Amino acid sequence: MGAAAKRMRSGSPALGKILGWAGLLSFFAFLCFLMAKTPGPVEEAPGFIQSREYGKDVASGLEIADYLDGQKRFVIRIDRLRVVKKKVGFLALGFMKIALLDGVSIQWHERDQSPSPANASSPVAVPAFRPVPEVPVGPQPLFARIDQLKKRLPGHVRGVEFARVTIHYFKNKEHVSLIVADKARGGRQKKHLVFMGNVRITGGNGRALACDRITWQPRTGRLVTSESYAIRYKNKRIRGQGLETDPGLRDIIFKGRRTQ
Repeated sequence: MGAAAKRMRSGSPALGKILGWAGLLSFFAFLCFLMAKTPGPVEEAPGFIQSREYGKDVASGLEIADYLDGQKRFVIRIDRLRVVKKKVGFLALGFMKIALLDGVSIQWHERDQSPSPANASSPVAVPAFRPVPEVPVGPQPLFARIDQLKKRLPGHVRGVEFARVTIHYFKNKEHVSLIVADKARGGRQKKHLVFMGNVRITGGNGRALACDRITWQPRTGRLVTSESYAIRYKNKRIRGQGLETDPGLRDIIFKGRRTQ
């Protein structure tokens, strides 16, 4: 009995050293874990201008710019950004975090896509079989930039909504129309932009459209609604349900019954 006790006492310093080293290694492993979980500084994405007032929950005075082939494609200015909870699910019992962009002003620039002409100083023309790169004419580039902004927000932000939306639409550097709506959000897989609430579109030559909901299509760049509308077009006031139009209200397809 005494011999066993002596052996245990003699082995206790070695056991203590082992436990001490194990604790120290565990502590360093924990520190490494915390350093890996702590996000480092976010690299500034091209076209982003971040306000000094940017905080954990609110940002203001944000601007996002996007360029294609050295030419401006769109500029978004956001008065105020908040991360809020929105009720979702059956009977609205669940919540999810969304980024609410309030006071959104967008300058949207589009230009006709055509093959580049041959250089006059060179007799070699561009081969006819060379494909012309397809440039999206709808809101897909806008959502790509908004997704970049969303990833920089605190928490797990799942959606984005716009409030008090104004879009100045330019085609070949000409101001074509003004689109105003109470709010907007992404449609199918964030490829469509849906304007909702007091939607007003003003084109040239007195053309104007009013409806409660209209969708900006991604492939054609046209605006489509199945809702009731009122439009002033070719010196006529027309009411109906369902139409499709270009943003400038120049090429309109009336789909449903209409009255004057």
